[in-house]
Amino acid sequence: MAQRRREGLHESPGDFAAFLELDHLRIMMAQPEYLLAMKCLAMRIGAEFHDEDDIRYLLRLLEVRNYEKAVTIITKYYPLERFPQKTLYALAELLPRPHE
Repeated sequence: MAQRRREGLHESPGDFAAFLELDHLRIMMAQPEYLLAMKCLAMRIGAEFHDEDDIRYLLRLLEVRNYEKAVTIITKYYPLERFPQKTLYALAELLPRPHE
């Protein structure tokens, strides 16, 4: 944590990987699991938004095929209580539950 403060980086619950490292510049990229959690946390529903498409893409990329796996991933970064109910309903619609 002290190293992150010294470098001027903000603390974040997410996972990042180096995208580009130069002598004078380092660009970090959020990992797909963290992007999924952030997208789910901020999900907007409506034809004018593309959040559902982004979430579908990330689910396919991560090979998430059921609701429980999605919840396991997103709660790695944020507590379940922080996710709007609409997000959990949307995930349930997008992904089957094992007992179904």
